[in-house]
Amino acid sequence: MEKPSPYEVVHDKVVIRDQPTTKGKMLSVVVRGTTLSGVAVMADGSNAWLRLSAACLQELKMALKTGEQAWVLMDGKSVGLGQLLRPLPQASDVKPRQGYPASQPKARPAPAKPETAADTDKAGKEKVSKTDKWEEPPVPDAAKQSGPKADFMVVHEKVAVRHIPSTKGALIRVLQRGAVS
Repeated sequence: MEKPSPYEVVHDKVVIRDQPTTKGKMLSVVVRGTTLSGVAVMADGSNAWLRLSAACLQELKMALKTGEQAWVLMDGKSVGLGQLLRPLPQASDVKPRQGYPASQPKARPAPAKPETAADTDKAGKEKVSKTDKWEEPPVPDAAKQSGPKADFMVVHEKVAVRHIPSTKGALIRVLQRGAVS
């Protein structure tokens, strides 16, 4: 038996059917961005269908009777639609990038304590004026290269890449769905 492969729904929605034919009984519908897993089969002569794995059915909370299977059309050209599913790389296919040290990042230095009593309030907390600007603390070179990097595929419509891990960080670029970074 073939090992199931992951696929992403790239059409607005796709129908899960009880047979690998567009005339099969509709069991459910899944929407864009849903990850399915199964085995691709040329079932009705010219169309590829994904036979959903038991694990996928369980994840989708679909209970089928013994011996029943669930199918999704992979390309909708034959019914006037475009691509419905696209293959995703399997975890074993994603290899870490080479050339990065495997050391753990060092902890960032603690923020400096206020120098004088005038810099603190009655409770001893640091005062922050509205004119103070946030600055990123210096990052040691070892922390910039935190270890092996893995490729990731964007599955949301758009993803913002920022210079620090914060929504307040400066925008570097925007990645579109399907981009690998």
